[in-house]
Amino acid sequence: MKKPLDLILNVFRFHKFKIVVLALMTLAFCIVLFPYEDLGDWVTVKVSELTQKQFYLQFEKMGFTLFPQPGLEFEKVYFESTLSPSMQVGALTIAPSIHGLLTLKPGVTIYAKNFLNGDLSLSTRGGEKTAKGDRKQILQFDLQNVRLQEILKLVEAPISFNGAVKGDTELTIDPGFSDQPVGKIELRIEKFHLPPSSVATPFGPMNLPEIKVSFVTVKCRLVSGELYIDSLQIGDSKDELNGTVKGQMQLSLLKRGIQITPQLGRFDFNIDVSTVQRLEKNAAPYLQ
Repeated sequence: MKKPLDLILNVFRFHKFKIVVLALMTLAFCIVLFPYEDLGDWVTVKVSELTQKQFYLQFEKMGFTLFPQPGLEFEKVYFESTLSPSMQVGALTIAPSIHGLLTLKPGVTIYAKNFLNGDLSLSTRGGEKTAKGDRKQILQFDLQNVRLQEILKLVEAPISFNGAVKGDTELTIDPGFSDQPVGKIELRIEKFHLPPSSVATPFGPMNLPEIKVSFVTVKCRLVSGELYIDSLQIGDSKDELNGTVKGQMQLSLLKRGIQITPQLGRFDFNIDVSTVQRLEKNAAPYLQ
């Protein structure tokens, strides 16, 4: 046992310069010379095969990047899924999660530029195990100036809002949803705008007036199937509408096949809202 170990140590002792040069040449080849562009069609086919034709991925250029951390970079990405509308990303970087590697719980970090007219970063790493032995995933989102109306298109919301969203979210999720997600969400929407609209309800359509406020901020938590709204601030005294909302509601996420369905339950909200006379006048026809 000693001789093989001595042999390995001697290799590193007397040939360390050659080893360093070889490592640098390999890195240079991966960054500069490797023909990533030739892999485009292969990646598209493999993604389609591995997802049973549920996802389609296409891009114009693929390469290796060192910033903000070593990873693969894709430019002008087009993504299509049977679960959501098609999406485009200006630049997409995929890298291993440094925190996940250090804790021996592998994960991935994704940076998306010009996504939904803004920027997004997503990091995931392994968490604790569930009672069934499944590994939970810790997800961290960071949004910068993402357009609210583009987000609503993805979830096919029945109503349209405008505004620029920024904020961060950290959630611990059981992929099988036998345990409910736990985490916190902090968001700020600049220049929030609700156009005149109509929303279908069990009691018939409800007409809503146009509403504009300078900002909306929300801080909430998910704990054991409950959504706690610690703070929801709507505008300030300079806006037509301003106020605060606090409370909680039951919110469970159920997994049916590959789809995730929210289930709402009882709620208890404390709402304190004030309006100016101009908004009350504009809203009068909608409340008749």
